[in-house]
This record gives sequence, structure tokens and C-alpha cells, in this order.
Amino acid sequence: STELLVVHLCSFDESAACSSLLDINTVAGSRYMSNTQGEHEWPLHVARLYHSSYHFRSTVAGQADCSTDQNYAGALFTDYHFRFYRRCTD
Repeated sequence: STELLVVHLCSFDESAACSSLLDINTVAGSRYMSNTQGEHEWPLHVARLYHSSYHFRSTVAGQADCSTDQNYAGALFTDYHFRFYRRCTD
């Protein structure tokens, strides 16, 4: 983007792990940054999950965050919702 955008990770659900792939203790250790400015790369832990979802909010720095009223969507921010699905096998 040519703008100085901030991308916030507003929410995520990684509760549906493929139990045959990983020990549950490794699953509990995932942590994410709350936002990025400049280069927006988010390594997501989707490979070990049969379902995961992520809600990102993109905005010009200082204009909005995850708690900004949804009625300002399109004017102050843009929301992105990603859902990943996979089949777990033994």
C-alpha cells in the first residue's frame, strides 16, 4: 500500500486442532502481535488445525482499532476475515 496502514489482529480462533498431528502442549503456545505497521506479514499456525479463523482490521495509523464502531467500516477501516479448513488424517 502507498498509505501508512496499521493492521490489527482483532480476533482469532485456533481451538480446533488435529489431535493426531501435535501434542496439545505445543498448540497452547501460539502468540501473535496485536498489530503491524509497514510490512504486514502474519505467520499463522493453520497447518495443525482443521478449522481456524482470523479477523484483521486495516486502517490509517491513529484512525481506528479493534474497538472502533462497526458503522465506520469503509470510512475509517477495512475488515478482513480469513477462514481455513483442512482434513485431518492419521
